[in-house]
Amino acid sequence: MRSRWVLGGIFVLWCGALVLALDALTPRVSLCDDTGRVLCSFPLYLGESFETEYIHSVQLCPVVDRYYADGRRLWLWEERTQSTNAGLPTEAPPRGLFVHNPPWYRYIGGGRAFESIVLRVGDTRFGRNTLTLPSGEVLPLFELYPGRRLVLCAQ
Repeated sequence: MRSRWVLGGIFVLWCGALVLALDALTPRVSLCDDTGRVLCSFPLYLGESFETEYIHSVQLCPVVDRYYADGRRLWLWEERTQSTNAGLPTEAPPRGLFVHNPPWYRYIGGGRAFESIVLRVGDTRFGRNTLTLPSGEVLPLFELYPGRRLVLCAQ
């Protein structure tokens, strides 16, 4: 009978160690200011994504970028726009796909990865940058950090 308790205890400890190991391997995405101070950090579990959104400076249309992460890079998986003019994409990325679902033009895939992404945050008049966390919470960066230069990176 005692050996069952010992085996049960070992199993519980093993499960706890597995959970801690998986959490340690989960990439974290950090939003930092230009001095490197972390303003926000969140885990990005397998299959989860986050989005940045802003208003394009010339076309004045929304642009939404969806990212996934591994331990070192942020992967731009999809970009959505409502125009194809003035600096916005006009065709699918290499190894990617273009889909038009009015009013959105969607540019999916392509394998574009970045060590960090610099966000030039606007204000209530220009830019209106937001960050949508995996939980669905939307951070209004244009209100929290107007006119600032912010950096997103995976750790």
